[in-house]
Amino acid sequence: MHGACFAAFEEHALNSLRGTTRGRGWTEKQRRQNLWTKKGYDLISKVCACRCGKGTIRKETAPLAVEAAPGGKNKKSGRKKSASFGDKPCSAGAGLRNGLQHNDSTSSEGCAAVHMQPFAHRTDYSVFQRLLPKHLVNSYHIKMEDDGYGAGDETRSFVLSSLAFHHTSLVACVLCGTQLTVYDKFPLLDGTFYLSPVQPSPHSLEVESKGNEPNYLSAICLYCLVGINKVTCTYCSGVWNGNHHQIGTMYTYDVFAAMPCCAHKMRCRGCKAPLENPATARYSFTQLSTKSKCGQCGSEDYHYIHPLNLFCVETVTKK
Repeated sequence: MHGACFAAFEEHALNSLRGTTRGRGWTEKQRRQNLWTKKGYDLISKVCACRCGKGTIRKETAPLAVEAAPGGKNKKSGRKKSASFGDKPCSAGAGLRNGLQHNDSTSSEGCAAVHMQPFAHRTDYSVFQRLLPKHLVNSYHIKMEDDGYGAGDETRSFVLSSLAFHHTSLVACVLCGTQLTVYDKFPLLDGTFYLSPVQPSPHSLEVESKGNEPNYLSAICLYCLVGINKVTCTYCSGVWNGNHHQIGTMYTYDVFAAMPCCAHKMRCRGCKAPLENPATARYSFTQLSTKSKCGQCGSEDYHYIHPLNLFCVETVTKK
């Protein structure tokens, strides 16, 4: 593998490690030290799957063999590091050089390199100037890349590693189905991501969760987020507008549950009895995305999270 290609592969693996529960507790130095050891590799082996489907790819950390040379001097053996496929080394066409090892006992001649999706690098920000009002075109409303390693970088790593696990660099808007490119730096997409414990759409991807509850990553495109596409509630005909959300980042709660538009969105999912109004109960956005107990029937459920088919979306021709 070329040096530059290996560096990209290693960064891809590090992004995956940063997104794991244990990896998030390590420092950046510890992640790099543990990446190719059993401690770290066991956490990210799934995203290092080989395209042949018969194994995973890792860096060979064992030192080169040293043999005695004539004259009593030691010299490195002529054997080069290679990717190992059982009894046969990987052919040059496989692109697995620079000490990468295929962990499988089955021979696979000419196996392709690791299945990883490259994320696009954004060079043009004109879409925001074209679609957004001037007062929204700023770093407060559009998430930009942080200087140095901070909380924003944790979010980016979590999103990119989650998508890499699913072998995709594209996502679809859960409201209109528009395909969105995911970028390697903030803003991550022309829209925003959010997490929900309930799968709101077939386009939503299951990702790692801190607890026992499921977690799904979903995307909303810029057109639906800022009201270019008209998103209305089928109950009250109220218009949903998410232009107060920051673009290009990820919210850790269900953004639709956070702002129920009418009484129908504040009823028990079982007996349909009215629930507490979040505005008067002083619930946080995150609380509305967790399970709560109905005071009438006692059922515990995600009462404030509703199917997205309760919204009607009128799309416009893309500019």
